[in-house]
Amino acid sequence: MKTQSSDHYTMSPFELSITHISFTIGAGILTLPRALVSSLESSFGWVSILFCGLIMAIFVSLIVKLQRRLTKETIFDYFSRSHHLKWLGKLFSVLFFLYFLAFFAIEGRILANVVHIYLLDQTPSEVIFLIMLLATTYACSKGVEGIVHISLIYFPFVLLVLGIVVLMNVGNLNINELRPFVATEVIRAFDARNLIYFFLGFEIFFFWLKYVNPIEPTGKKQKKHKPLVTYLLGVVGIVILYALVVVFSFGVLTVEATKILPFPTIELSKEVEVLEGLIERLEPLVIVMWIMTIFNTMAILQFIASNTFHAQWFKKGNANIVAFTFGLLSFFIAFSPDSIPESLQMSDWIGYGGFSVTILLLIVGFIVVKKSNKTKSGAAIEQQPGREMDG
Repeated sequence: MKTQSSDHYTMSPFELSITHISFTIGAGILTLPRALVSSLESSFGWVSILFCGLIMAIFVSLIVKLQRRLTKETIFDYFSRSHHLKWLGKLFSVLFFLYFLAFFAIEGRILANVVHIYLLDQTPSEVIFLIMLLATTYACSKGVEGIVHISLIYFPFVLLVLGIVVLMNVGNLNINELRPFVATEVIRAFDARNLIYFFLGFEIFFFWLKYVNPIEPTGKKQKKHKPLVTYLLGVVGIVILYALVVVFSFGVLTVEATKILPFPTIELSKEVEVLEGLIERLEPLVIVMWIMTIFNTMAILQFIASNTFHAQWFKKGNANIVAFTFGLLSFFIAFSPDSIPESLQMSDWIGYGGFSVTILLLIVGFIVVKKSNKTKSGAAIEQQPGREMDG
């Protein structure tokens, strides 16, 4: 899985930010409006999106701050270098493997059902899932460079399709459906427990910040960028995309309809009609766009989980075997829920698990790194020449 090009590959902060956006929106771009209405019973979900975006920005900032103390290695590499901390690396590799495995399974199950309902109604969902699994396993074999480049290629197309759907629905937007803009029970909007799943994705910074080169050549001079600003702009991009989809789902489909529709964004595309019916039925285009984003999300999940688990447990083995095993396990997990509503309920628990593991790794990482730096500073002071002990 780990190719030579990946070992020496470097990306810019902008490339990592685009990858973060592509990774995060995944299945959320289709189901977030429904989840917001079900959770809040109101149209002021934009408050929840802003609040979750703020939480995401805080976590991105903390992970970047931790990474600055590690330079060109991940926290897992840092654990592996220490004889006393290796068990931490192995423990967190298992936790993230299980979290990414469940995440991958639910994303794949949603993908299979959407394609089965809207595109290939004669093809079993299991077959669709297996086909996507083969594609993501192949993508993993191309390493970090291949997956990042997929994100960069797909993202402009995603923006284009979403832009068309939004612009073509401006005339259908009913502002009255968005009222009240701020309800009396606005405090409920700050209860983000049921929305965590849709904003997970910032954890990839734990694994891929080591590939970022913040200094890029610009002509004869070199300009040093501020990576954190770029990453935070990526968070803003996620918030804007989510907010647009939610506002137009509520304003065009109505809040009541959004609550019962399984995939409001696809239904939103059905409302588009241009030149008296000459251009309509944009949902296949939206589904193709979405397949691109969810393929990218699943490939990143499979690659990071397999690569991290392989590095911590089977360094002498073949990482592709771990990726293939990951895929087989995900297939059985994906179809354990009997229906899409059960799968979406399962996603809430996956969100809690992923959020908890991320917080735990952040806390442990800061404690261990800070303690190690203090130990090194004390040792350096003791080794300074000319220092004598008082008798």
